Amino acid sequence: MKRLFYLLSPVLVVLMVACSGQKQIVYFQDIQAGDSDTIQDTVLIRLQVSDKVNIHVSARDPEISNLFSLYSTGNIQANQNMKSGYTIDSNGDITFPILGKIHVVGMTREELTEYLVTLLQDRQLVRDPVVTVEFENLTVTVLGDANTSKRIYINKDYYTLLDAMADMGDLQITGVRENVKVLRNHNGVVTAYNVNLCSAQDIYASPVYYLQQNDVIYIAPNKKKSRGYYDNATMLVTPTFWTGIVSSILSLTSVIIALTK
Repeated sequence: MKRLFYLLSPVLVVLMVACSGQKQIVYFQDIQAGDSDTIQDTVLIRLQVSDKVNIHVSARDPEISNLFSLYSTGNIQANQNMKSGYTIDSNGDITFPILGKIHVVGMTREELTEYLVTLLQDRQLVRDPVVTVEFENLTVTVLGDANTSKRIYINKDYYTLLDAMADMGDLQITGVRENVKVLRNHNGVVTAYNVNLCSAQDIYASPVYYLQQNDVIYIAPNKKKSRGYYDNATMLVTPTFWTGIVSSILSLTSVIIALTK
């Protein structure tokens, strides 16, 4: 039996390493088909100081539309293709043609759209205006062991951590999924949050599941990569690794048959 144990030990160690590596890279391990989990209420992107938005006002009369464009031209089509960028100043205002200073900080994109429509109608400047608001420079930053370290532009009213993972091309196989760090700056105070991507419950309950502009996502490399060694998780996806396991199992089977005889 001792001899059999010694023969089995290397294979058992290899299998344990394989299982351990898998637990470190598989997402949503605590939720199965048919299970359900609760996501917090949707947190919409709200405008902050230094954000930039594009605003376009459409009206039946093109000349009236041009009054509310930063780039007025005689060419209607060219004017429609122009982007009117408004940067929110330190007081939370933008300066809009004819309307003047408008306080917009803290508004969602939909709220700003409705507010501008109301102002234009109440002041009888435009009949039945169509206002379009688009985000211009809103980003989150990805650093560390992701497939792509870059700034990701936000182009919708809410943006989740899972959206960012998809846009960054997922994490490297060596990225630590159990402790992804998100840094958020609020009024000059930076707060760090840790998220375990291997746990669905942890992801959905996290206060940074819904990201905000200027958030920074950092993915740390695992210890072996940090030390310059080849990672076990990478070995799991190589043909050599699985060929070795199959060879070991076949060898072990032969030994057990021989011992039994």
